[in-house]
Amino acid sequence: MAGADFCFPAKLALGHVAKLAVTDGVDFVFVPHLKNTQANEETTGTAVCPYVQGTAACSRTALAMNHMDASRLLSPLVTCACASATSSRP
Repeated sequence: MAGADFCFPAKLALGHVAKLAVTDGVDFVFVPHLKNTQANEETTGTAVCPYVQGTAACSRTALAMNHMDASRLLSPLVTCACASATSSRP
């Protein structure tokens, strides 16, 4: 939708990452690329919101666009799609 406002929680996340990226004493900023959550008794698993999935990439891009150092961002892919050991689902 043209002109739609960006997700407020995503805006907050970007602001926090930017603040941490320039804070003295902060060695690294952990911003995982969260892909999905684990299945439970009520679901078969979920994919997280696209804004949450993209927070790491958006943070890195926003820092670069504002001439800030993004080299201290740690952004591993985190996926929780594996079924738990106690799950009765196949």
